[in-house]
Amino acid sequence: MERICLDMPRVSRCNVAECGYNMDNFCHARAITVGGRDRPACDTFFQSDQRAEYDGLAGVGACRVDVCMYNESFECQAPNIVVDHGQDQADCVTFQRR
Repeated sequence: MERICLDMPRVSRCNVAECGYNMDNFCHARAITVGGRDRPACDTFFQSDQRAEYDGLAGVGACRVDVCMYNESFECQAPNIVVDHGQDQADCVTFQRR
């Protein structure tokens, strides 16, 4: 059974296969944190051959990218997000600059 916190936007897809939370292109962290001031990096990303055992799908727990149009008081307001390869790690590609 899929479990997700209903008051957080869902990570609908993660294309970063080398992340320890990625299983079948879905993020299995309980929640992720996105970025710093102006970069939408997935701060929850870590490279690992092992996989997390949580069977639910991730939500966006916090967004620290203050220039993103979806960020409202450090909370993501997008309906869902996608994480993919960025400059040097995983990035939220749903990010849109205000």
